[in-house]
Amino acid sequence: MTRELSGKTALVTGSASGIGAACALDLAAGGANIVLADIADLAGLSEQIRAHGVEVEAVSCDVSDEASVIRLCASVKRRFEGLDIAVNSAGILTQSRLLKTSIQEFDRILGVNLRGSFLIARGAVGRMQGRPEARLILIASELAYLGRAEFSTYCASKAGVIGLARSLA
Repeated sequence: MTRELSGKTALVTGSASGIGAACALDLAAGGANIVLADIADLAGLSEQIRAHGVEVEAVSCDVSDEASVIRLCASVKRRFEGLDIAVNSAGILTQSRLLKTSIQEFDRILGVNLRGSFLIARGAVGRMQGRPEARLILIASELAYLGRAEFSTYCASKAGVIGLARSLA
């Protein structure tokens, strides 16, 4: 594999599993230094990333919490010169009928999926200044367009992510 991302730094939220972990591993394989962010344990993934011969920083972060995202961005600033790629993959999905969906569940899903995308975008863009090739990637879902029974809150949150990404672009 080519090391076309050598010298670049990438932040990946939701990196403990799934799409986030896959993105982090692919970026590391391409030569990028990686900042992992998740509320779950990142030790195992950190070791896999180091095996690619790149630098890695693992940060505990709740993307729905502004103070947590500010700490994450400060950690990026302390460790690396700038930020070239930010992937917000953090997200949660729950299945619940509308009449059974609590306000707390609704707020939590929108908090992680939509507010988290906003907070990561705002924090990352500040670290990307002066880097014309920098990229911000917000992960959404086809369910934002399709909808699905018993997933209304998730679908709404991901539709919001698409609207946010379009506006930022």
